[in-house]
Amino acid sequence: MTLEHIWNGWRAKYVQRDSHAQRTDVSVFTEILQSGLSDEECFIVHRGKECFVILNAFPYSPGHLLVLPYREVSDVEALTASEHAELFALVTTGIQVLKAEYKPQGINVGINLGAVAGGSVANIYMCTSCRDGEETPTSW
Repeated sequence: MTLEHIWNGWRAKYVQRDSHAQRTDVSVFTEILQSGLSDEECFIVHRGKECFVILNAFPYSPGHLLVLPYREVSDVEALTASEHAELFALVTTGIQVLKAEYKPQGINVGINLGAVAGGSVANIYMCTSCRDGEETPTSW
């Protein structure tokens, strides 16, 4: 394992997908949803009406959740009102779960818009991850 893999391993996973399996018409998340694999195998932890929550394949820290709409959309302003409401509601629920499970000192919440922001994934997604200032189970 190299420092580059540790630093951007999750990006490399999506950027360097097997060329035989890579589909340029859909994102890695749509591929996961269409794979036929169980949610447990894909690390999908919640499915809502218009959005879902998945664990990051290469997390920066414990509790690194990705929340995104089923529909591939790249911009906040392109979300429908119901997608917007569910996306932010699931981020809030994710924060509540992380606080209950990990009891972190803080939580990062981010939003990735466009391929350059999100590991070459054009979908909009929000992410959460636990942060602590001391050596605890939630810090690396």
